[in-house]
Amino acid sequence: MKFLKALFSLGLLVMTFGCSSQVIKADFDHGEDFSTFQEFEWAKKPASQASSRSPLAAHKNLYEKRLKDSIQNYLKKQNIVLATPATGKVDFKIASHFNVGGKINVKDWNYKYRGRYKNPNLRNEKHLEETLVIDFIDIESNELIWRGWATETVDHNPKKSEKKMKESVEKILSQFPPKK
Repeated sequence: MKFLKALFSLGLLVMTFGCSSQVIKADFDHGEDFSTFQEFEWAKKPASQASSRSPLAAHKNLYEKRLKDSIQNYLKKQNIVLATPATGKVDFKIASHFNVGGKINVKDWNYKYRGRYKNPNLRNEKHLEETLVIDFIDIESNELIWRGWATETVDHNPKKSEKKMKESVEKILSQFPPKK
């Protein structure tokens, strides 16, 4: 019975800590007064990131649109809105980007096996990791003044992925304005 309880507890521990967790971070220019920010505009993409004709370009464009909508909706709740030509006032620019790349975790299980294998206690785990970055850029100097980012394992389910992206945006932007 003790063995079953221990096995069950170990299973819960693995499920709790073995699942990938999201890492959220932010950094900022400590000399900037963010309290005056009310209107923003989207930063223009560099020519090197212009739309391509690859099959994935359409999916990337959809994701970018959803990302911008999520950012804009969150900031609107904070009384920070997209600038209009009528106001002629822009406090800062926003650039958002994401990257998906492969990652390999090597785990050592801390036990030995008396067999033919040289390193049976080492295990490679491959997965895709996504990094979402939101940058706030000074309108006059064109310098980065605030950056928030989230990193997590990619979910291949489109509905879950969209929900996770919205949650990531909210968690990132909850750190703005920064507390000095």
